[in-house]
Amino acid sequence: MKSLTRIPLRTLQYIEILRLASKLTGSNLLNGCGKKVLDVGCGPGEGLLALRMLGYEVYGFDIDLKSVCKARNLGFKNIMQYDAEFGIPFDVKFDLIT
Repeated sequence: MKSLTRIPLRTLQYIEILRLASKLTGSNLLNGCGKKVLDVGCGPGEGLLALRMLGYEVYGFDIDLKSVCKARNLGFKNIMQYDAEFGIPFDVKFDLIT
């Protein structure tokens, strides 16, 4: 029997937050296919995992270099160390910003 990949609890909680936000806004935030999302303050990537699971093309940044390295170790490429005080470091049109 193959072992199942463990999904971090915070990733599952993030999906539940998006489910609630979908109900409150009337938008389907659970279908990210063909959409781009920016996670400001992405931390070590638990939210990025959730967004990728939902089909989004993910971008993120965080001020903490250790967190950025952890997110990159999860396979995320569009992640950088950056301070939100200076704006958004990507020249991309996003469908969702978290």
